[in-house]
Amino acid sequence: MSLKICRWSWRSWLLLCLMMSASVAAQAQSCWETGGNLNMAFGSVNVGGTADTTSTASFTCQSNSAVAYVRACLYVSEGPGGGSDMSGVNPRKMTNYNAGALAYTLYSDASRTQVLGPQGASYAVYEKTLTIPGGWNTAQLDFSVFGRIGTLPLSTAAGSYQAQFSGATLVYSMAGNAMPASCIQSGYGTANKYFQTSVSVSNSCAVSVSATPLDFGTATSLTTQVDSVSTIAMTCPPNTSWTLGLNYGVNAAGTQRRMVNAGAYVNYGLFRDSNRTLPWDNSSNVMTGSGSSPSSVTVYGRVPAQPSVSPGSYSDTVTVTLTY
Repeated sequence: MSLKICRWSWRSWLLLCLMMSASVAAQAQSCWETGGNLNMAFGSVNVGGTADTTSTASFTCQSNSAVAYVRACLYVSEGPGGGSDMSGVNPRKMTNYNAGALAYTLYSDASRTQVLGPQGASYAVYEKTLTIPGGWNTAQLDFSVFGRIGTLPLSTAAGSYQAQFSGATLVYSMAGNAMPASCIQSGYGTANKYFQTSVSVSNSCAVSVSATPLDFGTATSLTTQVDSVSTIAMTCPPNTSWTLGLNYGVNAAGTQRRMVNAGAYVNYGLFRDSNRTLPWDNSSNVMTGSGSSPSSVTVYGRVPAQPSVSPGSYSDTVTVTLTY
């Protein structure tokens, strides 16, 4: 009797070992996240500018003793600011610490025409296939992700923006006889990756003199003053303080601006107010402001009455200096 019990126990133990081995083999045919976060770093961008970046979402897949055919799809959820209607995908949203928002979009192609969306959305599916030889082999599955920030509005505040969420998901189907027809065949698996994106909006300004120069027109004499205006257009992030100065030109005599023609001169002045009482230079008499308010500045010019000068075309060049 004792001998029969021993044999039965030995057979039961052997059967249990075989069942456990089969279970391990089934679990080994799978995919998992590798390579760290999906990190979309746009770097630094100025208001009025654009930015592109590219990153890679990497996963590792493994066969068991038999060959593994893998069809995998990558999805990225809306993240912060998204809604149940998936309106937070095209574009998506990054935020700063003052509730400011900045728009960006993710794509599955380098030409940035195929928006990368969440599972179940109407966007094109980002899909790849992979064949792994049997024998417990592994292979890496890489999805390139292409990001774009469109032209930043002038109202975009300078500073750091980011979005972080657990929303990059690989959905995959694996088979041992043929390539699965979709990523969600019976028994499909998933692998999740943490997503983060960031950008720094530079505390910088752009300045350009408008196409229309300060043109005093044509005068038959300078027995009376001649006035004209010009415009300086500039772009600065909100809360960026700036100072706008004008030098005395290339023909000045001390602080007196002058236009020149063949050795003859015409005096003129530049002012910050329409009454032409506030002179403009690049030291103490300057224009100040913050952000893009105003987004353009008027320069008030005046040629005062002065003794007759030789007929001809008179001109000068003035340098605009924007300090921020």
